[in-house]
Amino acid sequence: MHKKALLWRGGGLVLLCLLLFVLELLWGNGALPASSVMQLPAMQKILWQIRLPRALAAACCGALLSVGGLLMQTLFRNPLASPSILGISTGASIGVAFVVLVLGGGAWGALALTHHLGWVIAAALVGAALVLLLLLSFAWYLTDNNMLLLMGVMLGYLGSALISVWQYFSRPEQLQAFFVWMMGSFDGLLLEYVPWMLGGSLLLLLAPWFTARQLNLLLMGEDYARSMGVSLRFMRRWMVFWAALATALVTAFCGPIGFVGIAVPHLTRLFLRQQNHFFTIPFAWLMGAAFCMACDLLSRLFDAYYALPVNVVTSLIGAPLVLSIFWRRRKKTLVT
Repeated sequence: MHKKALLWRGGGLVLLCLLLFVLELLWGNGALPASSVMQLPAMQKILWQIRLPRALAAACCGALLSVGGLLMQTLFRNPLASPSILGISTGASIGVAFVVLVLGGGAWGALALTHHLGWVIAAALVGAALVLLLLLSFAWYLTDNNMLLLMGVMLGYLGSALISVWQYFSRPEQLQAFFVWMMGSFDGLLLEYVPWMLGGSLLLLLAPWFTARQLNLLLMGEDYARSMGVSLRFMRRWMVFWAALATALVTAFCGPIGFVGIAVPHLTRLFLRQQNHFFTIPFAWLMGAAFCMACDLLSRLFDAYYALPVNVVTSLIGAPLVLSIFWRRRKKTLVT
């Protein structure tokens, strides 16, 4: 694609992200008039302590999961690969389930997600870290990417089975609290956690761009990449480590968010009509941020007070989007 066209499309995406970000600030439990936002103390509190963290959480979550999906689809050469396929989000869910369902006990378990959010975030990070250590140990010895993918899927199934056992023996109020967390939400990011989420996201989002050359070589096949001096073992460990950290950060602060890592990379490549990672990585940042902010706004479209769970909206949009892209490619293949 011509550089001028890339600049135009990139500028359009930036403007779209800015527009959605402003709408996130103005729309919620009662619309805030833009003319009086900075005049009333109550409106300022709503803006800075509730809506700004929510908008930043949506943008960071979308960018991280989109780039993670892009890396996983490049590594495994699988169009359905995503960060969650490694079992990291399940590991984070195990940590939260342990706090809420096992250690919670009585009323504390039901209130853990609101009054003890720090414990929930810490538990999610610890659970994700344990799964990450297992994956890195597998990545050290395994030379087959498909075996590594299978290990991630099996870890996810084992974690889901363990959570199901804990749910079976839990109280209704604990189950309700855990179920709400599992549905995903951008409202859980409190103002005091914004620097951690924002700082971690910025560091993680910049890192993959410096390996864009190696990622482009991997698109040509492992044998070709190896002949060009790419260390496949290092790239495998690096990509798994990055995707795991990004998924752990998102899941800890927002809960499991589905379909973003699968749908947005395909949408990015379709938008650019190329697979050069020097361009797809930054465009995935913007496309993912716009996608999650749009989904958050759509979740509040019909009722600003009782928003739909984010996971529901991302699945309702992401699944038909992926199907339409695959169907479009199938028709092109049949024509050629």
